[in-house]
Amino acid sequence: MKIYIASSMRNHLINSKITMHLQNAGIEVFLPQRDTTVPSKQIEKTDFSKIIYCSNIKAIDEADVILVVSRNIGTDTAWECGYAIGKNKRIYALMETDDDIVDMYMLYGALSDSIHNISYSSKKAFNHSMQSLIDKLQQLQAKNIAKE
Repeated sequence: MKIYIASSMRNHLINSKITMHLQNAGIEVFLPQRDTTVPSKQIEKTDFSKIIYCSNIKAIDEADVILVVSRNIGTDTAWECGYAIGKNKRIYALMETDDDIVDMYMLYGALSDSIHNISYSSKKAFNHSMQSLIDKLQQLQAKNIAKE
């Protein structure tokens, strides 16, 4: 199972925690801010953007599930989800409250599933939320294997 995490770079600490939990459960994760390789030399902004775009498109194409972190959703996260929807990818969301993305009608309507009431401040609650997510992903993987 491959997961693409669609999330604001402002969530880098949260994204790292989520990635660690998923990887510890044996789930392959593409985290754009960690896994997008860019040349170390100075390059033009348009070239830099193109590298990020191509890398992330490839990763979304290869992913089984797109995981949206609902905190700080911006245009890039929404665009990644729109592209993934066009590719018939499953979209799961981690939401702190039931209202996190309810005003984002297109994204909310496209969700395959979500984990509600996730807490990033309580380690116990966060671990519980991550286990719920991992359980759902493992159930999805079992269904996909059964179809093959």
